[in-house]
Amino acid sequence: KKNIKMLKKEHICSCGRKSMGFKQCVSCRQKKYQQNTQDRKNKQAEKDDNSDLDSYFEFHIDFIKKNECSCMECGVKLSNPDRWNVCHILPKKIFKSVRSLLENSIYLCRTHHQEFDNTWERASKMKVWAIAVQKVKSFIFVVKEKHKILNHFN
Repeated sequence: KKNIKMLKKEHICSCGRKSMGFKQCVSCRQKKYQQNTQDRKNKQAEKDDNSDLDSYFEFHIDFIKKNECSCMECGVKLSNPDRWNVCHILPKKIFKSVRSLLENSIYLCRTHHQEFDNTWERASKMKVWAIAVQKVKSFIFVVKEKHKILNHFN
């Protein structure tokens, strides 16, 4: 029996360098590894930075329980409230300056929360829209972000 050595296949990396056995050269693999590491750190930092939202939801869920609140659209009692029942009027991903502002909320059942978040056209046809507009007008001076969404509240 002969000793058969596995031959590594030669590849050309996207940067133009030769690479043996890998589709990327050592330098490009290292850059990709560093980028992935940084992305993981950024995601973790973003998760850790949600303490303001945790207290925001905690406050509203307690308020719903204590006051036995109902869906502001259909009137169904929110008997087991959770985060789904607290709807941000201005989206928290876009409007970070007011994402934990207590006034930036309406109480909805899961179905109406999804409908409100679906499109602004749909939201503007809901009964709760007038309340949402009134609330946004009360805190719009605090909003730091510029976005076309704000045009819906004028």
